[in-house]
Amino acid sequence: MKILAIIVVCVIWSTTDSQLIRKLQRRSDSLENLRRMLLELGDTDNDGKMSGEEIQDFFRYIMNLSPENSLLTALQFIKDGDMNGDGELNESELLTALRIYRGIS
Repeated sequence: MKILAIIVVCVIWSTTDSQLIRKLQRRSDSLENLRRMLLELGDTDNDGKMSGEEIQDFFRYIMNLSPENSLLTALQFIKDGDMNGDGELNESELLTALRIYRGIS
């Protein structure tokens, strides 16, 4: 399953986009730091949750993904992490989505 997810991610992202993601991941000491950075930079309404639009904007403007790839990434984050079905990711849901995103069970 992890190999399939990695293949899908590689097909979706261009080489440049995936290099930016890996660079960010290397800078992050842990998933917790990455989660904190997403909330600090991406939670524009400061409600402690990431909406699909905020996730998309983070990957579009902070991570410099293409509009299409940032949308696909946001949709996948919501799909993977939104456990309560409200269309947004709270801190624990965001951490779940990041684990899946980084291939950590």
